[in-house]
Amino acid sequence: MNSQLDLQKRVQVLDEIIESRATERSAELKKDPRIDQERIVDVVRLELAELRAEREILLNELSARRGVQHEPKEKHVSLEQELGLEIS
Repeated sequence: MNSQLDLQKRVQVLDEIIESRATERSAELKKDPRIDQERIVDVVRLELAELRAEREILLNELSARRGVQHEPKEKHVSLEQELGLEIS
């Protein structure tokens, strides 16, 4: 059974990963000739959704252990902002 401290650390690590992952992954995929360049945004969006879902599961588990209900705190950041793309 994971302790609350372990869960908090895992959530913190996921937050850090989510912050840097979009830009890094986009750059990786742009270099991969097997990836359709028009699909990069979709691929990154799916990968980030998986990370966010894992984060929410951890937060819900942590909140349950604390005896409180977790209120999702969404950052309303567009994928373009996450990828560091400028919109004209």
